[in-house]
Amino acid sequence: MFRGPKRPLYGSYFADIGSGRTYGKYVEVLLVDALEAQIGGPVVNLGVMQAGMTPSADNPDILPVTSKVRMTLVQILGAQNMPNCFYSVHPRRSDRFVSVSVTVHRLFHSVDFTGHLLGALADTAQSALQSVISEPKSSGSAG
Repeated sequence: MFRGPKRPLYGSYFADIGSGRTYGKYVEVLLVDALEAQIGGPVVNLGVMQAGMTPSADNPDILPVTSKVRMTLVQILGAQNMPNCFYSVHPRRSDRFVSVSVTVHRLFHSVDFTGHLLGALADTAQSALQSVISEPKSSGSAG
């Protein structure tokens, strides 16, 4: 599931958790390779292309790897990858929103939700978008 390459998971090592930048699909030098060159030790690449933090946090393979590291780097991801009570995202990858709640439909009744969710909301009604932005992360899905 992760980019790799495989690294030894004993002794002193670092871990890098994230999405596209960590995964490094379109780069000449992987971030983990650059880090290894600078720190002189192995860095485990736990990047998943277009994944949000929910799949990473819920992945049972991550905790055993990160529980033994010297340090873990985490790529900060945008709100569009975080499920909350207003909308749900793809459950395994968090790379796109799946549905919006009844509340969002009421607040933004004229918005076509087939495009980029947060961009459409920002273009439509900035004041109503504030309630979506300020929503704390919840593990539940939109209803």
